[in-house]
Amino acid sequence: NVLTLNNAVINGNTNGIQNYIAGLTIRLVGTNSITSSSAGIYSSQNLIIEGMGTLNVSGTHGIYVNGCNLTVQNGCTLNATGTGSGGYSGIYGTSGRSLTISNCKVTAVNGNSTAGSVYGFSNLYMNDVSITSPTGAVWSGNAVKLNGTAVTSQVVFSPTPYNLWVKGIQVTSANAPDILGDGKVSYDAEENELTLEGV
Repeated sequence: NVLTLNNAVINGNTNGIQNYIAGLTIRLVGTNSITSSSAGIYSSQNLIIEGMGTLNVSGTHGIYVNGCNLTVQNGCTLNATGTGSGGYSGIYGTSGRSLTISNCKVTAVNGNSTAGSVYGFSNLYMNDVSITSPTGAVWSGNAVKLNGTAVTSQVVFSPTPYNLWVKGIQVTSANAPDILGDGKVSYDAEENELTLEGV
């Protein structure tokens, strides 16, 4: 139940990806982009986005999950932009549902809307990530807020950094399974162990 994007480019005037499959995983390989004049990604079933790749997605809602949960995990980089005017968001979910972000970097912004950049969900769960921009922003109610007001500028969730660098790259909870992207160097934070294979 996996849809793999491998350096994919998806452009159009309908939803870039429209999902009705329960528990679909979108796996990212390389750098991928979705640009739509409707939603970049629309899902009415629980959706997981993961992998060590990058996804740049833009649309009226960058990502719109309707009546379901969204999980972003396992080292990916997700950049979601909402381009619609009015009540549109970079990442939008409906009331009673959850957004979970684990061990990855997520950026969300809405360029033309007064709605929050990350908005609508009842719950936000963060595992080995934190809100790093704007400084002082927190999850409150149904949005990322700063001083009690939903943030409409860029919101950044960043993985936990470790005091370890390999070849000039800082190790984080997101890139720890494959630090250099070649499968040869990994770090286990629980065991405090750096593994080198054939380097």
